[in-house]
Amino acid sequence: MKTKQKMMRLVILMILSLSFLTSMAQGPYPKTGNQSVCLNSNQPYGVINTPGSTYAWSILPGTGGNGIITGNGNSSITILWTNVGTDTLQVIETLASGCVGPPVKIMITVHPIPDVNYVDDLIFCAGATTNTITFTGSVPGTTFAWTGSNSTIGCASSGTDSVPSFVTINTGIVPIVDTITVIPTADSCVGTPMKFTITVNPTTTVNPIANVAYCNGAITAIINFSSPVSGTTYTWTGSNSTIGLATSGIDFIPSFTATNPGTAPVVDTITVTPTANNCVGTPLKFTITVNPSTTVNPVANVAYCDGATTTTINFSSPVSGTTYAWTNSDPSIGLAASGTDSIPSFIATNPGTVPVIATITVTPTANGCQGTPITFTITVNPRPVPTISGNTPVCLNSSGNIYTTETGMTNYTWTITGGTIDSGSGTNSISVTWTATGVQTITVTYTNLTGCNPLVPTSFNVTVNVLPNTSPIYHN
Repeated sequence: MKTKQKMMRLVILMILSLSFLTSMAQGPYPKTGNQSVCLNSNQPYGVINTPGSTYAWSILPGTGGNGIITGNGNSSITILWTNVGTDTLQVIETLASGCVGPPVKIMITVHPIPDVNYVDDLIFCAGATTNTITFTGSVPGTTFAWTGSNSTIGCASSGTDSVPSFVTINTGIVPIVDTITVIPTADSCVGTPMKFTITVNPTTTVNPIANVAYCNGAITAIINFSSPVSGTTYTWTGSNSTIGLATSGIDFIPSFTATNPGTAPVVDTITVTPTANNCVGTPLKFTITVNPSTTVNPVANVAYCDGATTTTINFSSPVSGTTYAWTNSDPSIGLAASGTDSIPSFIATNPGTVPVIATITVTPTANGCQGTPITFTITVNPRPVPTISGNTPVCLNSSGNIYTTETGMTNYTWTITGGTIDSGSGTNSISVTWTATGVQTITVTYTNLTGCNPLVPTSFNVTVNVLPNTSPIYHN
């Protein structure tokens, strides 16, 4: 009888074993043996169910601690593992007959969930070389897989363990943001992703500014700066404060009074440095030139006689490159009403009897700046017309005949025909002896007080009468 019972038990065990093997191959529990799980994971466990049996599941004390068993008493349970460590999971089956089977055990190792230490958001300027970003966590042996959302900044789109150094790129005008997502993994346990950003700000610039030039004493316009990059601020420096502008400033160049008391242009080189998002951009240079007030070197007043050919009058200035525009107040002197650069030679004209005075105004210009005008005069004096007074008619061989012209002149020159000048040559009065009969001529010329002499000498006709030809005295 006992042998028969033993045989029956053996058959039952073989059937159960076959059923177990079949179920293991086809059921929900494909693995047996010790297990590694992650902290806070809900894991299913089970054995082949025997109808009518009950199952007592327990976690034997180990280095981890208890988990939370759901479904105890059944052949299948779930456990929420709440502590890190190694524990023993045990199940004891009790048949419907009340027979209690031996404990079945497996070792469960509960691994911690890895984490990533926080990385602050990073901001760089375009062209910067970044440092390597190495990830760390509290769980030894953790590996870190990361991905980036925007590789245009110069960073790879993915990698492991660290983000290597790279040269940042941003050729645009707005910041570029790359969101880095880091996923930690240790012992097949995946931790909570950590995200941070790498922002690359563009290199700001200053929109071009044309070089400007002012004349000495001018009030300048305000110079405002602009940039394609929003929020750009500006600092500027100047190389030469003698023009009347400060040596440095911010945001714009204020209006000022341009100053140059010298004779050559003064150039101030302005360097503008833009900054946006704490990134210093490419400096821009332009120049402010202040040109001096040009002048004309003095020109002496000049005087000419009617009919004289004048000399060319050239102008000069201490300021190189000066040009000249002149005007003439009285073109009747024979000179045009206006001209440039020099006064050409001309035939001085004054047909009248009083001097004609023309005022010449010369206005200098250099580097587009008009200087202080000067004036001088050109006087055209009339030619004198001498007069002669004296005896006429006269008798042949008469002497002591006095002839006079205007007094107070110089360079008197007398000529006569049919007689001799007895005295007074070189003066305004001569004494003449007439030695020939008929109509004789006296001429005179002189230089007047303005330095002019007659165009032709003045002539004066004298009638010299013959002496009577008295016959001899007759007597008886």
